[in-house]
Amino acid sequence: MIRYLTSIGLSAVLLLAIVWSIISNFHKEENGGEALNEVNQPVIKEKEIHTSVGQVEDNQGDAGSFYVDIDESVLYSHDHEHMEQQPEVSALNIPAPDFELMTLDGKTLKLSDYLGKKILINFWATWCPPCTEEMPILQNYYEQHAEDNNAVILAVNLTDQEGGIEPIRKFANDFHLTMPILLDKKGQVSINYEILTLPTSMIVNEEGFLVEQIIGPVTEEMLEEKLGVK
Repeated sequence: MIRYLTSIGLSAVLLLAIVWSIISNFHKEENGGEALNEVNQPVIKEKEIHTSVGQVEDNQGDAGSFYVDIDESVLYSHDHEHMEQQPEVSALNIPAPDFELMTLDGKTLKLSDYLGKKILINFWATWCPPCTEEMPILQNYYEQHAEDNNAVILAVNLTDQEGGIEPIRKFANDFHLTMPILLDKKGQVSINYEILTLPTSMIVNEEGFLVEQIIGPVTEEMLEEKLGVK
């Protein structure tokens, strides 16, 4: 008799456990399907943008189909704007620091030798692409208009940042440059003129005052406006 009652009791407990399990799962599904998600589906969470690697990923670690190299896109945008923008012109009114430099053909020139003329001092280097672009424009003005307009162009090369004199000589020959090319071998003149960007040009008036700074390659129209044309 006792064994029979025990068997009935165990059966009842098992039946209650099954019923409770069914009711519990039913309530979980009604409350948002948590049990289903936990067993059969990944929980989709908010996506995160990892700018360090430029990928869009969810926080399960799976890479998405969209890829952007953040660093390169920013650099490209910046370079594009730099190439498209007009040269930056700033007005000045300070005495031009005098200097004495050797030219590519071995002469020695001083800035003060040209007092009474309009002077454009162009700071440049052979490895600077915008310098290469503007050099024919400077040479053309020097040949065609400088003498008639009491003007001179001094091309000051940042020789301390070059690989010797020969690249400069080759550059001058390739572009058939006849304007004075001055060699800033120690970099002191570029320091005195606070040159941070190439090319940079300085306009000095007839009285020896710096009147304008031009950051970026000059154009033919700018030369005619700043130095004159007849």
